[in-house]
Amino acid sequence: MVMGAVSHNLTGYTIFLCIFCGLLLLLIDAKLYRMSSQKKESRVSRVFGWIHILLGSLLFVVSFLT
Repeated sequence: MVMGAVSHNLTGYTIFLCIFCGLLLLLIDAKLYRMSSQKKESRVSRVFGWIHILLGSLLFVVSFLT
């Protein structure tokens, strides 16, 4: 029973962390790279930002359904 509560709390933390990191990548890193004319780095930041947000959202849906 204790392990279920611990894994549930870690899941919530992981969801928050994934979505928060994805937003930071999209809003800060990609913008800074774009402003300094680093197109490749900007694109990579946007891709990884969206991946983080999608994984966090998917994990949220899966944890909500179980």
